[in-house]
Amino acid sequence: MSQNTIQPKFDVNVIGQYTKDFSFENPCILTHFSNPEKPEISVDIQVQAQQANEEVYEVELHVQATAKSKQETLFIVDLRYAGLFKIGTENSEDIKPFLLIECPRMLFPFARSIVANATSDGGYLPLMLNPVNFSDLYQQQDSTASQPTMN
Repeated sequence: MSQNTIQPKFDVNVIGQYTKDFSFENPCILTHFSNPEKPEISVDIQVQAQQANEEVYEVELHVQATAKSKQETLFIVDLRYAGLFKIGTENSEDIKPFLLIECPRMLFPFARSIVANATSDGGYLPLMLNPVNFSDLYQQQDSTASQPTMN
């Protein structure tokens, strides 16, 4: 990055964070205890943001994780974790990347903890989600025009 690059300036205040929706399904726990081999785990993370009012935005992380063993689903975690951010800026064009990269970065450790606790409480080893590069996720999803969304 050159020295002449001007970084957008935001005045950010985290108003609150909360679980919007959460589900943990544990249909085959007996299979896990009778045959405790390492399951195959798939994780999908999506980000979306919407404007709540003039300066307040809701940013939502949607985390879905599934563990399978020999074609049987051991568990499914579906978490929608969100935060309300009050953001003051003079340039509204720069706000979309900030909302879909920096805000999820602030929310992720909390969502990760919820997923780890749920899987542990469900009788499995805690599922520790790997760190996410939200900048790469933003660029990938922006190029496919699916997620991330900004309403």
